[in-house]
Order: sequence, then structure tokens, then C-alpha cells
Amino acid sequence: MPHTAHTAHARLRAAYTGEHITAARQGIGHIGDLGLDRCTVPQQRLRTLLATYLFDGAIAGTSIVSRLTHYSLTMSPRIDDLVVVTDCPTNVLGYLVPSGEETGAIGLPGLRLNQVDGNETYRLVHLPTGARMTVTDQHRGVFDDARFGVYTRDTGDGYRWWTPDVPLHATEQHMLQFNPSPSKGVAAILRALAMRLDARDIAGRWAIGHWFSDPLQRATPTSFHDFRGRRLVGAGRRWHLQWDSYPYPKDLISMLLDETIGLPGVTATAAGKAHDLHLNGHTLRIQSSVDR
Repeated sequence: MPHTAHTAHARLRAAYTGEHITAARQGIGHIGDLGLDRCTVPQQRLRTLLATYLFDGAIAGTSIVSRLTHYSLTMSPRIDDLVVVTDCPTNVLGYLVPSGEETGAIGLPGLRLNQVDGNETYRLVHLPTGARMTVTDQHRGVFDDARFGVYTRDTGDGYRWWTPDVPLHATEQHMLQFNPSPSKGVAAILRALAMRLDARDIAGRWAIGHWFSDPLQRATPTSFHDFRGRRLVGAGRRWHLQWDSYPYPKDLISMLLDETIGLPGVTATAAGKAHDLHLNGHTLRIQSSVDR
């Protein structure tokens, strides 16, 4: 892609996602799209797992990943790395990677802390897939490899984050084995939602607001619940996502159908008070008590 076109795509992506333009530029693909959904197979598997737990789709084991939406997270996906930008990277890390010997509440099963630099930038690796994730407060998303050192559990920082030498715990194995995996089309929709947590329409018609606020400051509906409860259930080609706080379902639909930032191939139909999202013969029904 020519340099000027690459920069134009990066500016457009950043305008929608909330990324710094420098970070957005590193995620732009060479095929002409914005690069939000194009990634390696290991990344696909990691992002599907993250989305499943983020939207509270786990039925086996106890995960705390869904609480991540208490924080403002800007996703900056790249073809072989998922960069998560937040002002509280250490706090966010605590919801993803276990520390100490505690196994009662797992974050994302199989995720380990591999490297760290002095500016609270953490490089993670997912043992089952080998996929990478980076949690950082560096909004530009440009990292100096020379600053990174291998993290050990004896680093002396007050934490004992699990590292790649810690094999899958029995609890993690149980969660990976018995929690249902979304079908291919549903997984693609869930990944798209997870990668667009901070997305907003540049014309101001819709906004996602990290799943806890309305950046457009519309009147708060009487059915709003601040505890941000959500539940993802399903099997086969049909799944159901319910929640009791922001965003508005119509905002999600508008985002997914957007010609610029949307997910190609998705269609939407009304289903009573719910909405069905269809992709390649697979359906995700979305329903919220907060509607417009």
C-alpha cells in the first residue's frame, strides 16, 4: 500500500477506534482494509477466547475477564499481536494473568506474562495458541525492544505473575475443555465486538463507550443497570448475548453494518425485542434491557 494511502487508512481507523494514529498505522493491513479483523489463525483463536470470556460466556470455572470493562480499554489489534491500551495496565493485567498460587479465579486460561519494560508495558503469550498480547499505557504503541526484559516470578515487584514456564493448571485445562466455543460466524461477530470496545461514529450517530457509558450523552434510560451484567450462551450455529447496561443494541448494529468500520457480510433482522445478527449461516441474537 502506498505511504499516503496507508496514512489515510490509519487516520480513518483512529477516528473510529480512539487509537493514536501511530498505533493505528501499525495495525493497517496491506490489502486496503482497516486491519481490525485480519489476523493470524493463533490470533483469531486468542481473540475468540477473549471475547467469549469478556461477554461472560464461560460456564465452567470462574473467570474475572468480564470485569475488564470496568476500565477504559482501547483495542489496537495487529496481524500477530493484540495491543490493549489502558491508563491502568497493571490493574488490567490482574484480570488476565493469574498471580501467586491462587487458582480460584482464573483470568484468560493459558495466558502468561513473558516480558516487561520499565513503563508498565507487558508482553503476554497464550500457551495453547502461541498468540501474543501486549498491555500498555503507551498510546502511540511503539515499543523499544531494548527496554524489555524477561519477567520472572522472582523479579521482586510485589507480584508473582504466572510466566510461560508455568504449565496449564488443571482449572485452566477444565475451562478450555468444557466451556463451549462459538461457531465460526458467531466467533467472527464476537471478535469484531471485542476489537471495537471504544468505537464511535465520526458523524456522531452511534458510540459503544467501552460497554459502560454513552459518549453521546443521551438521556439515561430507566432500565439502565450500572452493574454491567452480561451473559453469552449458545451451541452450534445459534448464540444469544444479553446485557443490562450500555451500549444500545442499535449502536452495535450500526457499528457492525458501517461501511467503513463494520464487519463485512453481517446482516441484521429484528426478532421481537431482540435483534439477530447473521453471518455465513450463523446467528448471534443480541438483547439488552437498555434500548432506544
